[in-house]
Amino acid sequence: MTKYFYKFLVWIPFLVIPIVYTSSTVDVNIHIRYLSLAIYLFVLCVFCAWLYNKREKEVISYHHHWAFIVFFSYAAISLAGVFISPFFTGDGIFEWAKIAMQLSLTILLVSVFINHENFIPDLSKAITTLSFIIILIGLYQFRQIFTYSTFSHHSLYSVTATFAHKNIFSEILFMTLPFSLYTYYSLRNIWKPIALCCALLSVLLIIFLMSRAVWLALVASVFSYVFVYLFTSGEKTITIDKKSMLPMLALSIFLIIGVATFAYFDKNNSLVKQVSGIVNPNYGSAKERVLLWKNSLSIFKENPIWGAGLGNWKTEILKFGNTGLVSKNNVVFYQRPHNDYLWILTEQGIISLLFYLFFALVIFISLIKIINHSNDKPQRTFFSLLFSGLTGYYVFSFFSFPKERAEHLLFFSFITAAIIIYHIKQVLSKADPSNTSIFFSYTVWLLIVLVSGFSFITVLSRLNSEKQLVKAFKARNMQNWSVVVDEIDKAESFFYRIDPVSTPLRWYSGLANFNLGKTEEAFRDFKEAHSYNPYHIHILNNLGVCYEKMGNHQMAAEMFEQALTISPAFEEAAFNASATYYNLGKIDSAYNVFRKVNPKNNDANYKHYLSSLLPAFLKQMEDTAEHDLRLRIAAIRNTEGWADNIHYKSLENSISFEKQMMLDINYIIREEEKDSVTANIIKENIL
Repeated sequence: MTKYFYKFLVWIPFLVIPIVYTSSTVDVNIHIRYLSLAIYLFVLCVFCAWLYNKREKEVISYHHHWAFIVFFSYAAISLAGVFISPFFTGDGIFEWAKIAMQLSLTILLVSVFINHENFIPDLSKAITTLSFIIILIGLYQFRQIFTYSTFSHHSLYSVTATFAHKNIFSEILFMTLPFSLYTYYSLRNIWKPIALCCALLSVLLIIFLMSRAVWLALVASVFSYVFVYLFTSGEKTITIDKKSMLPMLALSIFLIIGVATFAYFDKNNSLVKQVSGIVNPNYGSAKERVLLWKNSLSIFKENPIWGAGLGNWKTEILKFGNTGLVSKNNVVFYQRPHNDYLWILTEQGIISLLFYLFFALVIFISLIKIINHSNDKPQRTFFSLLFSGLTGYYVFSFFSFPKERAEHLLFFSFITAAIIIYHIKQVLSKADPSNTSIFFSYTVWLLIVLVSGFSFITVLSRLNSEKQLVKAFKARNMQNWSVVVDEIDKAESFFYRIDPVSTPLRWYSGLANFNLGKTEEAFRDFKEAHSYNPYHIHILNNLGVCYEKMGNHQMAAEMFEQALTISPAFEEAAFNASATYYNLGKIDSAYNVFRKVNPKNNDANYKHYLSSLLPAFLKQMEDTAEHDLRLRIAAIRNTEGWADNIHYKSLENSISFEKQMMLDINYIIREEEKDSVTANIIKENIL
């Protein structure tokens, strides 16, 4: 019975966590999968306690491996950063819960499977089965593209299997590769052909999904496998046996057929463009990502030791503006820097990043020692494949965000647990926990139980909040504003105050109250939202509108200017700022900020407001001009369409209104009087 329960503990997380999802939340899988992970963690806690009471020798000492100490230090420093951060948020607590779950899961896996002889075969079979399932789903989605759509880079975004994005799908396929290859090399019967098909199709799908980060990871993993083979075997060349020839030959044929098929159906040369993007950082999304990284380093410079606090990158990045980024449309908001190392550096500080990298170093050293000490060829093959897989993981972490997702955490925890187990058993020879006090073991176990319980409560609360938020979104789309307010009241909790795109929930209720004509309630909501994210341009804009309606023109102008500092192309804020300056009597400021609004939008409000603003602006210029010039400006002001024409020409020529006006006046004067004194004054002193 115990043997089957061991298998259950290996198989069930890989057949549930990477596949389960719910359509009732904003992100269809992130919270439901972490909830599943927290439940699995609790089950492991119960099983570990049962093992400890039944056979104490099967539960190892928790301090036997440096990896535990290093990762515990990383978790502790990250927790300190949560409380030190000026913005203590539920997002920060959730991010720390992920770290705590990863540490707890690794400890429990080592404790439970330290004496389970079939851990590696069972793990490989479970992951190969997962690979088989998601490949079938991915192939079906490819079929849907060919049947109902046109094959292109854009259409590939619908190929996600059970994951949120095609790139995440590609990363998971990559992480299954070492286990599929090991299953092919070491197991028999039906597993051998299944594993070979999974490995071949995984590589093929990785190429088709066009994730450059995973392509680089794949190349790095091949080189790392060659390195570890030569380094640990003492040989100068790689000997390819007959057993290896079949998959290598099949892979070569698959790649040739696959690339040829891709090129045939892809009319936009997407594959060539993606390859170009690897070597040319100024091409496509690479250029934008580099700019995002530069802004992220600015966050680090402000808080180099402790970071900006877990969960705060997505709000802190806004203060550095969105010029040159996709987010300049003020609809897209970045959630992470697409680089795990920068993410840790900016949110948790340099010390946390050093511990994170030190943990990786400990794991790689342990791997090398296992391979060197092992005389079992299948085992050496398994850990050599893990070495190459981990190398690839750390490579695509530089361009992606695996630390965000539960499925990546699950893979990484099982991989590190397997490495720690065999390093303890074969290299350190310390599978006996007799030197560990019972009190210490129970203390660690109790802490893990608390972590699993706390994580469950945190994730469940956030899951329920997102369900209410989705209902609020539906009500907003139907302009049912009173329902929006009710649903936001239900959605907001201690653990969930900001949605995944950095918008505080109170902004949504503020918007609803404003549309209901409840300006005071809307103002309170916007103020509260501002306290959670002071750099959100829509919050700043809406606060400005409320201040303006309440008669506080000065504060309104400050809010609009802050929004325009962050997003100079934010036309709504520019329009509102112009109106506020007009009400303050600052006509120059009103007109200058109005020039930021794009006249090509053919908005009736634009032309209506311009017809009011330009006469006031010209009257102000007229009052301070010399006599002859004053008459000319008056003529422009009183001639229908003339001032508008100068305005549009000045925008087209990228010069000031004054300069364009003087050019027009000078031209007319030259035509009227070839030697006009006024024209010469304009030319010498103004132009």
